[in-house]
Amino acid sequence: MTATYSDGSTKNVTSDCTLTITNSSPNGVATISGDQVQHGAVGTATLNASYTENGITKTATANIETISVHAESMTASPGNIEIFAGETATITISGKLNNGLTFDGSSCSFSIIGDTANSFSVTKSGSTFIVTGNHNGSGTIEFSHGSGGQTASVTVYVSEKESETVYSLVVSQE
Repeated sequence: MTATYSDGSTKNVTSDCTLTITNSSPNGVATISGDQVQHGAVGTATLNASYTENGITKTATANIETISVHAESMTASPGNIEIFAGETATITISGKLNNGLTFDGSSCSFSIIGDTANSFSVTKSGSTFIVTGNHNGSGTIEFSHGSGGQTASVTVYVSEKESETVYSLVVSQE
């Protein structure tokens, strides 16, 4: 909060303000922790701030609306992976939330479906996922982001490299 004085000067008075929440519908839309307002339940409320200096009290109000944020769309790239045992591939995730913001794989979780032979493994590295081929087989990795039911899938196919046949030819001079 900033106080503006008659001479045009300003002062940050956030830590000196008294903050209250009123008109919360339902209860618990927002709470106050120190000089911070924390969101809570989905709904609306009013934030009231008051500041007193030299016997003069000034007040301000702001309407608060909290919404439920969830994944609106989600994509995994690439959609399919074909690798040999011992090789790795990288998967990236991108998505959009219903509030217009975007997200990447750093806020996603995954589960492996249909790979009973453990033909591959998956590790998360920051915002990407690394798939390592173990042996012949296939399965699907399903990625999810919080609530909203949006998922993205990648099918993984792992095959063994065929062994190379080495022929030798010995040439001798007589």
